[in-house]
Amino acid sequence: MKLTGKASLENEFYLYSMNGGGPATYTITDGMLEILYGDQCLEFPYIYNQPSFTVWEAILTEGGEVFLIVSDWPDDEGLYILSFSEKGSNYAIVGEGLTDFLVIDGRVYLLYHEEGIYHTYSDNYFNGYSMYALLKWDIAQNEMVRVLPDELLFSIDDGNSFCYDGKENLYIFYYGNAGAEHGTFCLKYNLVTGQGKHYKVPTYYDGSYYYNDRCFGFDGKGIAEFNSELDVINYTTLDMVGVGEVTGGYQALAVFKDDKSYRVYQ
Repeated sequence: MKLTGKASLENEFYLYSMNGGGPATYTITDGMLEILYGDQCLEFPYIYNQPSFTVWEAILTEGGEVFLIVSDWPDDEGLYILSFSEKGSNYAIVGEGLTDFLVIDGRVYLLYHEEGIYHTYSDNYFNGYSMYALLKWDIAQNEMVRVLPDELLFSIDDGNSFCYDGKENLYIFYYGNAGAEHGTFCLKYNLVTGQGKHYKVPTYYDGSYYYNDRCFGFDGKGIAEFNSELDVINYTTLDMVGVGEVTGGYQALAVFKDDKSYRVYQ
């Protein structure tokens, strides 16, 4: 397992990509959104009135598209997703209960936990998204489309995290049931066939990623490595002192410290 060194994250956000990720900053000036990421400077026309926002999660695709999950944009409606590319920009309200999101072959997948249904403003239409567990954002039509068939959807109460193996499969860690059994599971879901298989896992995994033909999950104390049957075959304990947030995406798990530094495990 590879561990990067520390880097300051003050006034920055973490930008995931298929090949890892790193710190990035953004500015909005004279109708342009500028994102500095490593030695790249990404610029997109910015036609909106909101001069700033808080970035919660961010993804850069291989095609140069940027997707941001943000709050404070434009008001207290929960989270929004923004997309920027050479073709233009778009946005949609995400609502409450979002757990994680991935961009796969230009398609945006959003994983929800059930808390959105029970939010203070649960009568808000958009908070009902969380009852579908997994949604796909159709950018062209600007609408959210449910992904899972009923027989798989009804097994999931709370989605914890998910990752993609780079081929056809999502690994969705969740609390719910598999048949008559209740507990914590992983659903291996094939995006091509629409078929899924449930695996029992020991606990909740709030961050997950897929690297070097292996699935990994973060359980709050360390990183579990799974084999093809989702059995834990290795476990790495992490130093969690001062940790404020942990997120997983594509081929990396980013551990954010309260002192605005981070470590990335790959």
